[in-house]
Amino acid sequence: MKKIVALFIIGFSWAGFSQTTPEPIVSQTDFLDEKEPENQNNDSILIGNTDEYLTTTGKTIQRFVADNFSYPDQALDEGITGTIYVDFVVEKNGTVQQATISKSVCKECDLEALRVVKKIRLNPILINGKPERVRFRIPIRLALE
Repeated sequence: MKKIVALFIIGFSWAGFSQTTPEPIVSQTDFLDEKEPENQNNDSILIGNTDEYLTTTGKTIQRFVADNFSYPDQALDEGITGTIYVDFVVEKNGTVQQATISKSVCKECDLEALRVVKKIRLNPILINGKPERVRFRIPIRLALE
């Protein structure tokens, strides 16, 4: 019995020493409020709101994605639903670069989301009269009726 109590006490003391202090969680809004440093070459990446910009076809970015996204057959068969988050940068000439998935649903859906986002073309985004690179994050909600 003394051995069991001794092991019990040793186990708890080791567990106490192995604890680490968790790092503070920083929310997405903390990053959005920070201004990126000004760059003399006008190469800074700003963070934009997708509702403010239209594609070259006159649609909002969300409407363009909704009209061009094709639900993958495998995802339909398996009844996969959820929200994919896609991060991308619109370059000074209006093309999309650096498209990545920040929250995945399934491989096929992610590939389709990247395909559609890479097709987006915007007029150059002017800020203070100069074309700028702008970073976006959009949700693509997948739901079955």
